[in-house]
Amino acid sequence: MDMSEEELEKYKIKLLKSKEQSRLISEMHTKIQALINSNEITDLTPLWHTNPEDINFFLQKDQLDEKLLTHGFSIIENVNIEILLDNMEDGNPALFRDKILYNEDLIDTNISKVINHWMNNEKLIPPTITIADNFLTTTLKCPSTINPKLFASDGKHRLNVACFFGSEHIPIVVLTPQLITIKDKLGIL
Repeated sequence: MDMSEEELEKYKIKLLKSKEQSRLISEMHTKIQALINSNEITDLTPLWHTNPEDINFFLQKDQLDEKLLTHGFSIIENVNIEILLDNMEDGNPALFRDKILYNEDLIDTNISKVINHWMNNEKLIPPTITIADNFLTTTLKCPSTINPKLFASDGKHRLNVACFFGSEHIPIVVLTPQLITIKDKLGIL
């Protein structure tokens, strides 16, 4: 398929913008890593959107769980991180409790983006916590073993940075149909 000159020019512009954006992200990441390595960033306060009207899930288009749009979402504020981690699917709690900022399970530039936003006093969408899919299939087969495990379906980088910098409580986004079950798991009335 041949491109017209106009289409080719638009493609070139898009490619240049993409390369420039990648260069800027790389520079920001290098700067943030240098600040972390030199202990110039030892304290960071996470800032969260807690008003549903301020949340635009399309800003997270790569991670967007369509169920948030079709089933609706709720925000649970002030969730104890330790209780949240205690109720998460195996593997996830260790990832966050290890307090390793840049680790092999997460994308380094995404960690730096989170830090950069919070350094610039910009709020981020809280992590999305859902009931793990394997719980849903297991309980359908054997409903007497109802012990739902939670999963960070979006926001692992944000959760990791919050844990690394010692947050004890965070807000979370949940699917509205799972709200009661998740609040119950977290001991929230």
